[in-house]
Amino acid sequence: MANGNDTPNNRAMIAGAALIGVAALAILIGERAAPLRRPSRPRTRRTVTNIALGALSMATVSLIESPMTRPLARRAEKGGTGLTQYLPAPGWMRDIAAVLLMDYTVYLWHVATHKVPLLWRFHLVHHDDLDLDASTAIRFHFVDMAISAPYRAAQVALLGVSPRALNIWQSWFFFSVLFHHSNLALPARTERWLARLITTPRMHGIHHSAVKAETD
Repeated sequence: MANGNDTPNNRAMIAGAALIGVAALAILIGERAAPLRRPSRPRTRRTVTNIALGALSMATVSLIESPMTRPLARRAEKGGTGLTQYLPAPGWMRDIAAVLLMDYTVYLWHVATHKVPLLWRFHLVHHDDLDLDASTAIRFHFVDMAISAPYRAAQVALLGVSPRALNIWQSWFFFSVLFHHSNLALPARTERWLARLITTPRMHGIHHSAVKAETD
């Protein structure tokens, strides 16, 4: 039987998906209107490849990751377990802490995918894209996603991430990845300001360099 938090959480998921859809459309329009880089390969074939890889990755997340993380998030909130649930603070403050800690620990996982040879073998599919745009944001090997699922579950359980915080983080994470992989040319002054707060397209382009020291 669904618990009392399912309906508001579902509403939050729908609202988050709608916002992401609008943001994605704006990014795609912006890429066409003000591209940051010229493509080096035919756009259509590359985009189809990226979408196909992305579809497999998203299916993997739906089949493996979500069935693990969703129940753990509900358990953390209901049982008051996990790091952020122990904080003597209102629920909304615990959610903010959980979102920030999720983001930081995902960064640690990302570092591991570059340092551990087995993880890099699959993560390399993402970096093999010679061009960079919003479609690169979903270009991941499905094994890369499958391997990360237990880590994501551990994040949720150990950090005590509530369903609300998980929804917020997932929406933010998807938008962030879509944005900083985009081929969107922002005004230099705007990008310099934004780069102090979040990863921007020009900044992230360095991470996708063919030079190993820059990629790492």
